Amino acid sequence: MNKRTERLPRVNRARAVTGSMLALVLAMAAGVSATARAEYRCGASALQEDRRACELAQRDSPDALRQFIDRTRGIYALYFYDYVTDADADRWETARKDEKAPSTAVAQSRD
Repeated sequence: MNKRTERLPRVNRARAVTGSMLALVLAMAAGVSATARAEYRCGASALQEDRRACELAQRDSPDALRQFIDRTRGIYALYFYDYVTDADADRWETARKDEKAPSTAVAQSRD
């Protein structure tokens, strides 16, 4: 037998393994990026922890929601942005600006 023909199965096997590993890595990367996207859970949440997080997201500050998520991290593994919409973020920003505005006005009136 020719040595060249004896090596072909090994080379083909190595290429198949390499191709399989590459496909596995790509599939895992796609799976991670798909799960990394936030999924809004306040629409029709049945779980108690989701309902509580949604209630906290409706407040004027994200602090209570963040504290709840941090405090229950080991139990529920909640994700902050699953409970926050753009409207919530805008409302929090407006409340923060309104909170800062009077203190700035008072400081300017003292001058």
